[in-house]
Amino acid sequence: MIKEIVSSFLVDNTKRLELLTEAVKAANLEDIKTLSHALKGSAATIAAKPL
Repeated sequence: MIKEIVSSFLVDNTKRLELLTEAVKAANLEDIKTLSHALKGSAATIAAKPL
């Protein structure tokens, strides 16, 4: 079950991570804030607290 949860998390957040990487490269602070907040929320949903 854990494997499926992590797999689903990665599938759902792959694009978000790509966008976050691009935002960091472009120093787009608003997008960094929005995307990192969304990623943190997704991580909290699966109890990945360190994120």
